[in-house]
Amino acid sequence: MVLIIPLENLNALAWTLFSISAVLTFGRFYLRWKKAYRFYWDDIFNALALGSLLIFLITYQIFLPIDYNAELYELGVGGHVTTNDQWLYASDVNFANASFFWITLYCVKGSFLALYWELFSVSSGFKKAWADILGDVRVIILDMWESQRHS
Repeated sequence: MVLIIPLENLNALAWTLFSISAVLTFGRFYLRWKKAYRFYWDDIFNALALGSLLIFLITYQIFLPIDYNAELYELGVGGHVTTNDQWLYASDVNFANASFFWITLYCVKGSFLALYWELFSVSSGFKKAWADILGDVRVIILDMWESQRHS
């Protein structure tokens, strides 16, 4: 037996979780402003993560109905045949959706790294290790970028 979650429930879950993350983020901003009267780099990365999460959710809302109906049709429990134009459009939106998924993740990682930098800024050993790791990450990303261009 196949368990099928209605599309409306998936949409409600996505918007509910986004709303919770937005409330927590704005609460964090309020507390930071009330205490320090300024925002730090981790707050900026957190705001970028929330913005890219919103774009991710919007592209998800565009892509999901097309994919959902195709899956239902393949399972033989409803849906409709997806046209080639719909698949091409869905693949473009899915690419944007996947891109914003990764942008969101890396903005969250950047927020944590900036927070760690702020917390451990008193330690010169930590700063050296942090700079070494950042340099390694840059080399790895540039290597992956170059290998994509030459393949």
